[in-house]
Amino acid sequence: MELEWIETIVKKHEKEKSVARVMAKKCEPAVKKGNNYCSDIVRAKLEVVLGSGKKTTKSVIYKQMPNIGTQRKFIEEYGIFKTEINMYIQTLCQMESIMEDYNDTEEKLWCEMIGHRCYDLLILEDLSVQNYSVIDRVKMMDMDHTLLAVRSLGKFHAVSKALLMKGLASQDVMRPHILYSDERALNLAFVGPLETISEVIATDWGVEWSSMAKRLSTAIGKIVETMLGFNEIDESRLNVINHGDCWMNNILFKYDSRKNPVGLKFVDFQMSHYNTFAFDLTYLVYTSVRPEIRRKDYMKILEAYHESLASNLTRYEILANQIPSLNDVVTEMERLRPYALFISCSHLPIMIAPETNAFDFSKVGEDFSDAKNGYNMSIFNNPFYVEMMKTDLMHFSNAGIL
Repeated sequence: MELEWIETIVKKHEKEKSVARVMAKKCEPAVKKGNNYCSDIVRAKLEVVLGSGKKTTKSVIYKQMPNIGTQRKFIEEYGIFKTEINMYIQTLCQMESIMEDYNDTEEKLWCEMIGHRCYDLLILEDLSVQNYSVIDRVKMMDMDHTLLAVRSLGKFHAVSKALLMKGLASQDVMRPHILYSDERALNLAFVGPLETISEVIATDWGVEWSSMAKRLSTAIGKIVETMLGFNEIDESRLNVINHGDCWMNNILFKYDSRKNPVGLKFVDFQMSHYNTFAFDLTYLVYTSVRPEIRRKDYMKILEAYHESLASNLTRYEILANQIPSLNDVVTEMERLRPYALFISCSHLPIMIAPETNAFDFSKVGEDFSDAKNGYNMSIFNNPFYVEMMKTDLMHFSNAGIL
């Protein structure tokens, strides 16, 4: 069979499937208000004509920089869109090549970026077309979703480590977490909400919680020093490319006919950074796993992560002496327990709030010293959150974190 003939047939087939013309566009919100604070996300349904002449509909996701003054200035100054665009055009592409080099035919753990504009717009594939969906953030993840998520995270970290070992990682990602990089950002991420929750506990949770409110208020003075300390890289630990914002709303799950989760995709790489694997794992476990499951099955969750991490590091030929033991994973998670406290008091109440106005950027000044003004105080009195945190705060206190 002649090569030229095959080439002609294949080109014709691909041309017939490709988009020849976009005839119309209809846009609608892709996420509910309150689910994303660094982007405006829109689903665009396109009426297109294919190369074959057939008319059909394509769906894509527009991820745009918001236009609100303080919010947009913060996003531009800290390069949040630039980080995500560079993750797609450099790091994730290189990670996909690593998978191909090792004959890893499993589905990749992220979606496709179709295109971008520097540095305020991404066009992404619409995963809902492939039957991916997010869970209800108010209900948080059950054990099946949790195990799939941590195993997938273990693989993501392993592939990133293989990339790092080959010296192929972009310098753009080899930096601290954007929100934890300086005192100003830390005011927004942690200081403001901890000031707010301390006040709410003192006034609304009952007199028996007044001492806890004081301890939290005292802890505020240590946040900046503690988090900047966590930014310091110790190469004796397993450092990877962290997703950076790995919580349930940035994970889309796929299900089998019995509604069991069988696959997932990570989205939203605006906070990706280089540091210990425990950043992502702590964030996921404390922001997304149902509290009763987190407490009861904590070791089972870490074991699932470690099993996936270790097996995939071996698959990608990482030397055995660079693969952490389960005890190493547990120890590193324990070292970051203060981080678990901080995110539980700051990010978590926003994430599980029924309200769509949990945080308002327009009420915050440019230096973020008044960040507490942006937080809706009612989210700290959400009954589900209060019940969860009363138990968790006692655990943090008993562990000497407070």
